[in-house]
Amino acid sequence: MLPSLQWSKSPSLWRGITIVKKRRKLSAAYKLRVALEALEGSKTISQLSSENEIHANLIRAWKRQLLEDGPGVFASNGERKQRELEAQEAELYEQIGRLKTELEWLKKKLPASVSERLKWAPKAGPRAKAHSGAKRHNALP
Repeated sequence: MLPSLQWSKSPSLWRGITIVKKRRKLSAAYKLRVALEALEGSKTISQLSSENEIHANLIRAWKRQLLEDGPGVFASNGERKQRELEAQEAELYEQIGRLKTELEWLKKKLPASVSERLKWAPKAGPRAKAHSGAKRHNALP
């Protein structure tokens, strides 16, 4: 069934029909080139906008990002994720190193501290033997 068509106030628009435009995915190199052109100032942002068929606000945003974040600003999500993973991996290796060092230190100190504690601990009395967990066998006829 077709959608109901209504004439809008503007003669060029039909209500009920939506035209879906596929979203363009622009490469990092393209964004960088446009942002650099905007930064140079040889052309106005409106000229760049009409030449590249991109909204002027988008070009302004790319220019601002370039000024703030530098050359890696337009890297793809995959590249960013890779850098984040590498940073996280380095941090985890540092933590492993610290934990290994701490463990080695504890292994050196632990035997001495246990033997010192045993010297000062009270000896187990007869009551401790009764509750040692041995089962009692009751003789039943």
